[in-house]
Amino acid sequence: AVAHVGAAEQTAAFNAQGVDERTRHAQRSARFGEEAAQRLAQLDRQESEWQSRLDQYQQARSTSSDPARLQQLRDQLFSPQEQLRIDAALAMRAQPAMAAR
Repeated sequence: AVAHVGAAEQTAAFNAQGVDERTRHAQRSARFGEEAAQRLAQLDRQESEWQSRLDQYQQARSTSSDPARLQQLRDQLFSPQEQLRIDAALAMRAQPAMAAR
């Protein structure tokens, strides 16, 4: 019931250490099984893609004050459900204490 906590802690450690995909997969497979390792790799890819899109949007916000252009970019980069999380995600990035956790 608490395996997700171990997986989250392991992922945070991998991210902090810059561990490559092969090593992540091997260690996760040994600890959680092959199916879980594959699913965790998929989550890693999704998280990386989300962060990349947030980076794009954050960069645009810092260089443009045109609300129509920013809305167009939001619509292009994010689904309607994701758009509900953008401001909170960017606010969390701005808090150094939260990023260190």
